Amino acid sequence: MRKLLFILILTVFYFFSVFFVLADELADINHQLENLQRTFNDIKKAADTNEVALANLNKQLGQIKAKVADIEAQIDKKEIEVKQGEQILSYQKELLNERARSYYKNISKSTLSLITLLTAENLSTSLKNFVYQKSLVDEDRKTIIKVVTYVNNLEDKKVSLQSEKERLSTLKTDIDKQSQFLAGEVASARKYQGELQQKIAELTAKQQQLINQRLASLNIPRSAGTSARGCSDDRGVDPGFSPRLAFFTYGAPHRKGMNQYGAWGRAKDGQNEEQILQAYYPNMSLKKDYDQGVQISTTTGWSGSIEEYVKRIYEVPDSWTDNNMAVLKAQAVAARTYALNVTGNGSKQICTTEQCQVFQSDPKGDNWEQAVNATVGWVLMDGGGAGFTQYASTHGGYILNLGKFDGRVGNPGNFSELN
Repeated sequence: MRKLLFILILTVFYFFSVFFVLADELADINHQLENLQRTFNDIKKAADTNEVALANLNKQLGQIKAKVADIEAQIDKKEIEVKQGEQILSYQKELLNERARSYYKNISKSTLSLITLLTAENLSTSLKNFVYQKSLVDEDRKTIIKVVTYVNNLEDKKVSLQSEKERLSTLKTDIDKQSQFLAGEVASARKYQGELQQKIAELTAKQQQLINQRLASLNIPRSAGTSARGCSDDRGVDPGFSPRLAFFTYGAPHRKGMNQYGAWGRAKDGQNEEQILQAYYPNMSLKKDYDQGVQISTTTGWSGSIEEYVKRIYEVPDSWTDNNMAVLKAQAVAARTYALNVTGNGSKQICTTEQCQVFQSDPKGDNWEQAVNATVGWVLMDGGGAGFTQYASTHGGYILNLGKFDGRVGNPGNFSELN
């Protein structure tokens, strides 16, 4: 008796030692993941803000470049006009000199004409000569003003455009520097984001490995179809020795997505397949015409269309036909979607065990095949692709990724209230 008790104590001690070592390591990984995710979110937020600022700067830069190009074209045009104007000016200067000489001559003539007008015997002829000389003087004055104004305007416009070009060029240089700086900041942030994502992926894989190690010792089926009795309270089972200790868990808790036993309870309660899927995957939309020609291959060498693949899934009992096979149909959609997601629409292989989803080379047939045929092409979409539709035998009543209990209303008061 003492020997048996000693062995039992050693067994319990070993079990708890391993359990707490795994628990400590898992807690440490969870803490690291939380810190990394927080850092990742902060960097992503900053990078997103910088990207918006960069986009605005690049937009401004584009507008300034277009304006500078337009001004340069105007300056080129004005330079051509100035050259033409200088040629005209050269001619106008000669004309101006001639007009100037004529002007002074005409002033003299105009003065003489006035005297002649006053002393002439033929008043009519004298009056005509006076008016003619006066008009020549006025025309010379107008020509001089016009030439000077024309040349001044050309020079003023050229100087103004050149000044605007220099101002915009300086602004362009400043914005270009800011744009390059922000582009570098965004690139560095995105690079660091990638490194963090890699670390998060590695820690997540390690986290799942530790969870799997902890769950493996419980000997609880993850899929409802791999056990006729499913999950049950076996604390009353006689191990064949006494005294004894009982260790138990309510569910196989990765606690994400569909709860197969919970879905069965929903079907019994009158929910159809679409309502069940909506309950467990509320953020996904149901597409009913997905490509049926996608080819799936398994790690065991089988390959075929997605529909033929789903016919070979052994995840829930064929006898769960409540409410027009609602559970079987919901499971068919979840299994189809899961396979498309993890294989990248058929680009990668998928395993055939509970680590992925239970697959056998022979079709399951019967009610399961009817459910598959009834939902052919039905896939849950998350954004532009098939969603990650995780599921398990039971969650122990709590859906971790949705943060809610899998019950009718509110928080349960005891185990019997859980689906």
